[in-house]
Amino acid sequence: MTDSKAKGGKLVPALCNIVGTLILLSVIGVCLLIAAPRMMNYEIYNIVSGSMEPKIPVGSAIYVEPAEPETIQKGDVIAFWSGDSVIAHRVVENQTVEGNFTTKGDANAGEDMNDVPYDALIGRVSKHYPYIGAFMEI
Repeated sequence: MTDSKAKGGKLVPALCNIVGTLILLSVIGVCLLIAAPRMMNYEIYNIVSGSMEPKIPVGSAIYVEPAEPETIQKGDVIAFWSGDSVIAHRVVENQTVEGNFTTKGDANAGEDMNDVPYDALIGRVSKHYPYIGAFMEI
């Protein structure tokens, strides 16, 4: 009888060890997805609106690489400042002479009302990961 209790008594701590290890590895993985790109000169932002859905869903983390405004092409997704907010929209036109971008959210019916001046550009969105942005708010 003591043998069966001893075996059962070892199973629960072993399962707790496995579950704890998996949770720890998950936390480390998410932290690496957020911290490591910053060391490679990327900015990371959380998507909080549906203007770029379905391509970039709400709750995604976007990785923005620095870019010169003149290198941005039609179809690129850029991140830019609009007041105190960061917006990520697709470039419809790069007006190099005027120094502006015409942009549009993929889910929006029309182009954005205001052009984006070059000095508001943060950079080009190079990657996005669904759900990771939600962890950035915690």
